[in-house]
Amino acid sequence: MMSKIRLPMWFGAGMFVLFCHGGPALAEQGLLDVKGSGTVGITDFALVPPGCNVGDNPCEANFTLTGKGFADFTGPYNLSAIEHVNLGFVMPLFGQGPSPLCFTAGLDTNETTANGDTLEIIGAGSACFNGSDSTAYTGSWAIGVGSTGTGKFANALGTGNTVLVVDLTNGGIFTDTGAIQLKH
Repeated sequence: MMSKIRLPMWFGAGMFVLFCHGGPALAEQGLLDVKGSGTVGITDFALVPPGCNVGDNPCEANFTLTGKGFADFTGPYNLSAIEHVNLGFVMPLFGQGPSPLCFTAGLDTNETTANGDTLEIIGAGSACFNGSDSTAYTGSWAIGVGSTGTGKFANALGTGNTVLVVDLTNGGIFTDTGAIQLKH
């Protein structure tokens, strides 16, 4: 059975950004360039169903993350997220043969800005164990596809990429890039 401390992994495999066509094209489409970063910590860990092991189907490792960030289009914000790692489905690593350490992963993030506006972001990527207590996640995110927002983020659309590097004991950092369209 894996513990919170012994479930180190590296999350990999970036996804194509749908809306990011360059500076002038963003303005023509009413899209805002997204650049943000911040810090996170793991506040909880659970296996679903409890006690499942790698290779069991179903078996999902859920990491609860909380943190703070700053984006050029939102200013400062607080975030909470759940990383879902499907331990029952092993996938190839970087196009090579199957690796027993790589799994599909999803990231559900909720951001709240200083004025109370909220934004839900849905992400997808892959998770790979790296053999230490440090992890990294690279995946794509989407806004407006099964996600919600309030205030200036109501009916927003967007896509981009996230890179998250976390030490399982001491917390970590993340960066976001992409584009968002706000509908007023």
